[in-house]
Amino acid sequence: MSKQAELNELLLKCIEKHDGSLKDKVISIEKANFSTIERLQDIVSDELIENGFDTDDKPTKYGLQLEELIDYLGNFYSDDN
Repeated sequence: MSKQAELNELLLKCIEKHDGSLKDKVISIEKANFSTIERLQDIVSDELIENGFDTDDKPTKYGLQLEELIDYLGNFYSDDN
């Protein structure tokens, strides 16, 4: 599985958990507008806060994957948004 496919799969899991209405946005993420990308990053950030840290507030492996996903989503901000 490619890195992009892994990140999209992780994004889908976060969306299903936090806001299923955005599920169709993953398919066309390259065409998503600024507010949609921002909302997707918020969803992943919520998941990171809830489940991405250990008891010492250090990021877990899952937390690091979520941080990578947030960065990945940032690549889809277009210059005209």
